[in-house]
Amino acid sequence: MAFEIFLYGEANQNKTAPAQSGQVQASSLPAVKNGPEGVLPVGTSKEQYDYAFGLLRQAKYEQAEVAFKEFLEKHGDDKLVSNAHYWLGETYYVRKNYQPAASVFYQGFKTDPKGSKAAGTLLKLGMSLAKLDKKTEACTTFEKLKTDFPDASHRVLQTVNAEWKKSGCK
Repeated sequence: MAFEIFLYGEANQNKTAPAQSGQVQASSLPAVKNGPEGVLPVGTSKEQYDYAFGLLRQAKYEQAEVAFKEFLEKHGDDKLVSNAHYWLGETYYVRKNYQPAASVFYQGFKTDPKGSKAAGTLLKLGMSLAKLDKKTEACTTFEKLKTDFPDASHRVLQTVNAEWKKSGCK
């Protein structure tokens, strides 16, 4: 069964898991609406990423959200896109906005399924789904993480095992 179908009911030839209402759907990022210049300072993509990340580190989550969205709009093909998706998802997750967090983590994984943040993105996707009471989808995501990333960092593997148990996965 395809990962996307099981989690999101996307069309596939197998059609083994029909879409259900209320499932997490990947959606495009909303446009940033902060004036013609936006919120990011003038500079390289790395400098703009660092600016957005700095806002996150200062716990300015709403501002970081806007900055990461703008970064993704401006630099969709940059090598930092995987990281930007992950940290954008975190801005939602830490504020307990699990639906948009799940959507952004899903988008991030789909955008770069082999990237440096892929394992962490799957972990946070599963955790977001668990918070949304989507146990089956969360367990499937945790299983995919364990299968696809057996050499993930110790922290990620330890956390996924704890979340697996917490969610009652089998």
